[in-house]
Amino acid sequence: MENEIDALINFKIYYKTQSPGVYALKLNSDGCLNGFNKDKLQDYCDNLTDNILYIGTTGCLTGRINNNHLGNNAAVSTLRRTIGWFMDMKIDNKKHFKKDEEKIITDWLLKNTYFEIIETTTKQEADELEELLIQKIKPPFNIDKRENAIKRSFK
Repeated sequence: MENEIDALINFKIYYKTQSPGVYALKLNSDGCLNGFNKDKLQDYCDNLTDNILYIGTTGCLTGRINNNHLGNNAAVSTLRRTIGWFMDMKIDNKKHFKKDEEKIITDWLLKNTYFEIIETTTKQEADELEELLIQKIKPPFNIDKRENAIKRSFK
């Protein structure tokens, strides 16, 4: 698994694969965190490893990234809810932001970040790799693997 961990930093970008796998949301070299609450950033983003903000796993990489994370609906994306929290947006009881706020999140993602993936053979393999990568890299936007203020605000 050590090779896969090292590969996360240098693997190819795919957007059309239906394979299971692990993906990383990375900040572009010219990406910025404008619009984010500076105090929250200081608390959660002080150790940004290779610009990796978030690591996730899925049974279908294309669907998860394109439909959920880039799909203007925080109810189906913990990543979107986390970004909204960092931008001081208020989520309703159905885990939605206002339409204009959802657009702000999508626009920010498209302008400032990109996804990199590692395809796996099975979802179980992806889940195991995700756990190892999160433990090693500790991405600031991964909230479902730790207990903190962000996570409690989504329950």
